[in-house]
Amino acid sequence: MASSSSSSSSPAARCFTLTLFLLFTCSLAAPLRYQPSPSQLKLDSAKIAAKGQAERMIRSLNLFPKHEANVVFNDQSARDEPRISEKKISLNVSGGPGGGNGPSIKQFGHYAGYYSLPTTKAAKMFYFFFESRVNNSNAPVVIWLTGGPGCASELALFYENGPFQIRDDMSLQWNDYGWDQASNILYVDQPTGTGFSYTTDDSDIRHNETGVSNDLYSFLQEFFKGHSKYANNDFYITGESYAGHYIPALASRIYKGNKNNEGIHINLKGFAIGNGLTDPGIQYKAYPEYALAAKLITKADHDSITSNLVPPCQSAISACVLRYQKTMRGFTLLRLLSNGAVPRR
Repeated sequence: MASSSSSSSSPAARCFTLTLFLLFTCSLAAPLRYQPSPSQLKLDSAKIAAKGQAERMIRSLNLFPKHEANVVFNDQSARDEPRISEKKISLNVSGGPGGGNGPSIKQFGHYAGYYSLPTTKAAKMFYFFFESRVNNSNAPVVIWLTGGPGCASELALFYENGPFQIRDDMSLQWNDYGWDQASNILYVDQPTGTGFSYTTDDSDIRHNETGVSNDLYSFLQEFFKGHSKYANNDFYITGESYAGHYIPALASRIYKGNKNNEGIHINLKGFAIGNGLTDPGIQYKAYPEYALAAKLITKADHDSITSNLVPPCQSAISACVLRYQKTMRGFTLLRLLSNGAVPRR
């Protein structure tokens, strides 16, 4: 699986670079601008849990000062109704890669926001939304989901198909091949715990595609309420790598929601998966067939791989799935016991 979301070191370095970029070049279209000092970002990993580090880093960015997204409620009853906190953003962008002046950033609607997930205790889902540079009223709405699992969609936004590219000097320039030239595009950090999406309660973390797709469906319902002029536009789900799990699950959830007349009808037209990982048990055994058809290996190599490598690989996959299921059953039971939902004997 050769994609940006499957590398062990490159995404981490990119995420760190992107964090610095957002700290020093992201200018909100609001009077308040916040730039934390290095001392505010220095965290003692020995004293602070991993989720606490992530939360502190995210809040130090102060993307939405005085908004609910920057507040943790210990009392569930104190929370407002689930909603989106969104702001229009203005990034400093220069001309395109060809050296042209490029369009003015002020011509377009660029937004960032947090969505408070209604079925969680404290989860906040972060997203960027970029209106199309061309005929945005009729252009389709596209959601992009980076894989991993756990890779932020900002990787695609700034390094693949987003409106901008990052120069060597960390300034932004327009991307001549950005998908916002043909669509109104959403980049969502999901599942909870990915990128700038966070929670302070472990029970909010999702462990299957059902939970992930329900959260995304809930977000889309709220998003289209806030951006109702796009609610009837064609809608496409796209992504790469491990999003091969997320995308079919979300498509199925939208189909069921539409069929059952749940909330806003989402005009789903299709989905696209790049270099997807959906079912290794099916996909991996097809690799030798693909390699032979593409003349990358000989017939002898194909036969050897099929006989000697594919069977143990599939056995290992099956064993891994069984172990995961057993582990998750134990985890679920322990969580129920700790919450008092199951009486101790």
